[in-house]
Amino acid sequence: MREIAKNPLKKYEKGLPCMLGEIVGRIVGEGEGSWGYINDVHMFSIPLFATPHGTVIETGVLYLSEITEEGMKKLEDYEKDVKTQGKELYAGKL
Repeated sequence: MREIAKNPLKKYEKGLPCMLGEIVGRIVGEGEGSWGYINDVHMFSIPLFATPHGTVIETGVLYLSEITEEGMKKLEDYEKDVKTQGKELYAGKL
């Protein structure tokens, strides 16, 4: 079972780097859900979160957290790896 984020998102936008537990990725769109104010931030309740290698996960926004410095480094390394392989980042959703 997933745990609610201890460091929830402070903003919401497509392309925003964030974490789902220890998994790093970016918000790439919206699934089934609605817009509203959550923790005083206007955001979509069920965003699509994707990893650089193309795994797309529909999740509740409260499970996403601000990316850590270590997480950002990992994300940048994964993005570089995907580009080096000549593959499409984030399943082409960004």
